[in-house]
Amino acid sequence: MARLLVLAGVLLWFLVGTPALANDSADCNQSSNPELTIRGCTKLLQIRGQTKQNIAFAFRNRGVAYYKKGDFDRAIADADRSIAVKPDLAEAFCDRGAAYRAKGDYDRAIADYGMAIRLKPDFAVAYNDVFQFVLLMGGNMVLAFLLLSHTGGITEAWRRIDAIRQALPKA
Repeated sequence: MARLLVLAGVLLWFLVGTPALANDSADCNQSSNPELTIRGCTKLLQIRGQTKQNIAFAFRNRGVAYYKKGDFDRAIADADRSIAVKPDLAEAFCDRGAAYRAKGDYDRAIADYGMAIRLKPDFAVAYNDVFQFVLLMGGNMVLAFLLLSHTGGITEAWRRIDAIRQALPKA
């Protein structure tokens, strides 16, 4: 009888719990509605037994949703949590850098963009964010050089600076 009750409980969990978990996961991973992302990710984070990768991505996705809402402090807090769980997640550093940039904390933004590029040298989004940052700072190539010099030596930094310089609008 006990085995039958356990089997019934497992079957009930699959019939009732799995669709809810699937919905929360879908909500957490969609990007068009920040409120839905926040709600779905928060529910996923409350479930015990998640893998570190799932936890890191749930914090990251929720942080991006907070960023889209203009809540930069919460975006930074969730990026911090994502990085604490998965320190090699370049995307979380880039996200946190964007939030710091939006708050006007340029030193921290530069540090995070640099770390994102160090962790993932072919990360196009990080380079795009650096380009936007350079434009925000008036096209100051010194800032770009300081950031990019951390990624692959001086020669590689100058090559990347040259590419950014060529992409800047001509005055």
